[in-house]
Amino acid sequence: MPMHLTLLPEFGWSINGQHVYGPGSVFQGFVTVKNMPSHSRITKIKLAFSCVETILPYTITPGIIRSTRKPIFLVAKILQCDSTASAKSSYTFPFTLQLPMLQFPPSVKQSYYQCEYKLVATAVDMNLPDKIEIPVVYMPFIETSLLKSSMLLNTTINKELAAAIKLYTLNFVPGDYLKANIKINMSTPEKKYKDMTVVTELKQLTTILEFHDVPDQVKTVCSQTQALAMTSKNTPSTTDIELLLPADLTPSFVGNLVSVSYTLHIRLEHKGSLSSIWKQALKVIKIQVVVGTLGYGIRSSDALESYTRWNDDSSVESPMPSPIFIDSIEYEDALPLYESIKLPCYEGPTQCSSN
Repeated sequence: MPMHLTLLPEFGWSINGQHVYGPGSVFQGFVTVKNMPSHSRITKIKLAFSCVETILPYTITPGIIRSTRKPIFLVAKILQCDSTASAKSSYTFPFTLQLPMLQFPPSVKQSYYQCEYKLVATAVDMNLPDKIEIPVVYMPFIETSLLKSSMLLNTTINKELAAAIKLYTLNFVPGDYLKANIKINMSTPEKKYKDMTVVTELKQLTTILEFHDVPDQVKTVCSQTQALAMTSKNTPSTTDIELLLPADLTPSFVGNLVSVSYTLHIRLEHKGSLSSIWKQALKVIKIQVVVGTLGYGIRSSDALESYTRWNDDSSVESPMPSPIFIDSIEYEDALPLYESIKLPCYEGPTQCSSN
């Protein structure tokens, strides 16, 4: 393959070593053509950037399948090298792309739903099969915040046990720890409940909005099990919970085709008898949480809108903003050209005149 498509690393943030872009991001890259013979050199390349949402085929009953594919945007540009570059056996086509200040859905690849962003470079000036594509990871700006005061949730497990769960925030970002504190009050001798554990799970709910007869998809994205240090009767026992969230976790969002939300499940279990090998759930506490992309207190622009405003049934007259290609200008070892309109006149306030 004589073509290579590369994105420069200094733009955007990264997740697991992969560049990530968001609303308003500007990213640069280049298409490299290497070792082309003179009779078949590529001088023009079509570069396309696209985003497509897809609900993968789901069988309702034999013969009835639900599936859809909806493009969100597609922009393209012809990159052309100059005469001096085309004479070389290896050369590059630089490009710069800017995303609009608009909230698109995040890059997602699930069993029901996918949202893919791709850059595709194709040779267009010759009958060559050369084509290369790379994925682009996109994340919208989802704000997070801390609670002004800790949230305390009291719950009765049974006649002998009660629990108090303390959370410091209901908003989290991927790669961080979900922290909580659980306090158990026991009014019976500790021997009865000495083998207790707490199971913490973060469950992801994907709801298909496009079809009402496709079931929701529930997935446990991370979990942790730890023993509870039970104390004596009438003495509360306290346990700290720290659940590490995956760095590539899909943020909470509502789109045209699907929505993604999260619920924290805290399940208290204990072994019913010495001969039993199974544990029984005493109580399951469910708490709605939000997975964002921006750190605590970081605000996005108030003018930031969602792409859902321009759905099929929308009455918005103006077209949805799309990514745009920006001309690449390079000044190798030179200053930009002087333009008088960019500088004030220094001849005095009464003598200034424009030519």
